[in-house]
Amino acid sequence: NLHHIDFPGTIHIQPETFIAFCLNITKSLAYHGFERILLVNGHGSNNPLVDLVARRTVLETQSLCFATMYMSFALEAFEKIRETEVVAHADELETSLYLYLAEDRVHMDRATPDQDRVGRFVSSDSTSRFTRFNDYWGRWTRIGVHGDPRPATAEKGRVLFDAAVSGLAELVDELRAWPIEARSDQHRLPVQRDIRF
Repeated sequence: NLHHIDFPGTIHIQPETFIAFCLNITKSLAYHGFERILLVNGHGSNNPLVDLVARRTVLETQSLCFATMYMSFALEAFEKIRETEVVAHADELETSLYLYLAEDRVHMDRATPDQDRVGRFVSSDSTSRFTRFNDYWGRWTRIGVHGDPRPATAEKGRVLFDAAVSGLAELVDELRAWPIEARSDQHRLPVQRDIRF
C-alpha cells in the first residue's frame, strides 16, 4: 500500500488495480461454475478492498463471494497468550506467526516496539474503532513497526496458526452448506431490465 512507500522495497498497487485484478479472478471462478468463493485476506489495509471485491462478485455474478481475514480466527486464541496491548503490524501476533512459519527469517535481535499516533476517535494506523484512517507511515514511525514484537515466540505462533486454520476450516464447512436462494423481484410496476450498472 502507498502509505508504506516511505520504506525501501515497498511495492504499491493502486486500489483500483487491485480490485480489478481480484474481481477478474472471482468472476472467472464464477464463470467456471464455482458457486461459493471465499477470499482470505492477510493484510489489514486491504480489508475494504477485499470487501468490495466480494460484494461486487455477488452483484455481478450468480455466485456468492465471502471475505474474511485469517487474523479474525486467531484473535480469540491470542487473548489467552498475549503480553502486549497493540495488535497491528510486525507486533507480537504477527512476529509470533512468522517465528513459527519461518523462524530463520526473523531477526529478533532487531525487535523494537513502536506506536502510532492515537487520539480519542482517530489513530494514524486505523486501529480506532470509530474512524477509518491510514496515514503515511513515514509520518509516525521510523522502523515500520506498530506494536511490540519482543514477547513473540514460535510457540505462540503455533497456537495462532492452529486457531486460524481451524477457524477457516469451520468457515469453509459453513459456506459449503450456505444456501443460494432464488432472488425475488419485489416491484409491482414494470422495470427496465436492460439497464446495466
